[in-house]
Amino acid sequence: MIRVQNKALHFIHGRRIPPPIQQNFLSVPAQLVYNDLLFFKKCLAGVTDYDAMARITQGRVHRGDDPLHPRLQQPPARTDLGKNVFDFRAGCASTSGARERTECAGAAERLSDIVVAGSSASGAADGERTECAGVANGLADGVVGRAGAGRRRADVDELQEDLALIDIWCVNNGMQLNAKKCVAMDLSRARQPWLPQYMIGGAVLEYVSTQRLLGVHIARDLRWNHQVDVQRKKAAQTLGFAARNLRGCTQRVKRMAYLTLVKPKLFYGTPAWHPWTKTNTEKMARTQNKALHFIHGRHVPPPEKQNMLSVPAQLAYNDLLFIKKSLCGLTEYNAMARITEGRVHRGDDPLHPRLQQPPARTELGQNAFDYRIVAEWNAAPPAIKDCTAAQFPAVCKAYVSAIY
Repeated sequence: MIRVQNKALHFIHGRRIPPPIQQNFLSVPAQLVYNDLLFFKKCLAGVTDYDAMARITQGRVHRGDDPLHPRLQQPPARTDLGKNVFDFRAGCASTSGARERTECAGAAERLSDIVVAGSSASGAADGERTECAGVANGLADGVVGRAGAGRRRADVDELQEDLALIDIWCVNNGMQLNAKKCVAMDLSRARQPWLPQYMIGGAVLEYVSTQRLLGVHIARDLRWNHQVDVQRKKAAQTLGFAARNLRGCTQRVKRMAYLTLVKPKLFYGTPAWHPWTKTNTEKMARTQNKALHFIHGRHVPPPEKQNMLSVPAQLAYNDLLFIKKSLCGLTEYNAMARITEGRVHRGDDPLHPRLQQPPARTELGQNAFDYRIVAEWNAAPPAIKDCTAAQFPAVCKAYVSAIY
């Protein structure tokens, strides 16, 4: 971090960097201490929901201590990890630091998880309607240190009240919820997630690790390994059925059977979900390779003569087709809700401004549809961006076939 800041100083001042007193810049250690003290002051002032004094106690009074500012006692910690958490650092900084007090008026932004799969899958499900009785408890950060136990308890109580209102509404309208089909799922990557108890009609909801929503299996860690395994299994079963019953048919009939029966199951729900890992992509490619052997026999022609998109090309085609439909108003999903226009680069086409990806720090966020489609759309030629929605499938297939 210091090296990055030194590069910034060279960028500002050039070769000759002034002494630290004249830089008008906090050093990295000073900035970290400032962030800790600022957040601790906000907690004491009640600006944030986090209780900073939950594990910090007042220590013994030493000779020379200020009676108005008692010394704080750090929570017990034996390991280096425990000695570097915020509660331990803040107790040390507030005890040995200066007695300055800063007025805080800003409020800390709460982290909100972006789950694109649920909203996008409804647009990619081709009209399928499935009633979902699962309850999702969104604790996707995994690091709940700054959430506050009181706030989380209030969220649990509020959600339980909503479930009770749903149950009352069903009873008043002559319906009854089947508690065996109602489940709860905690969206979190924590090793030991917090699993509060929810009830419907007096029955405790069971926690699950995956839940099927509009045909797409969503996992608690928001990875798509289970979804790929399920879709691959369905496609392989259908491919085996077609191979047993179409053994003596022509290649044209076999290809048509793959495109109408097997391929929709293998790529169902994309681009709401995406097999962005190499392992998942190879699993889908193996299923498609079996389909090629089913169509052509032992001697499979080269890719340019297969008349079929590869798995990466098909995924890119689905992404581009979905954003084209969204831009033309053929779907209700607003693909440009989090995408903005970026800075103009030298050589850019003024009729097609470059798009800017939404902020994403994690690997999960960088493989969401809103993030990955920006690079694909920026790299697309103007012919794809200017064509109509009716002409787009043929033009896009030729484009992705050439680059993949």
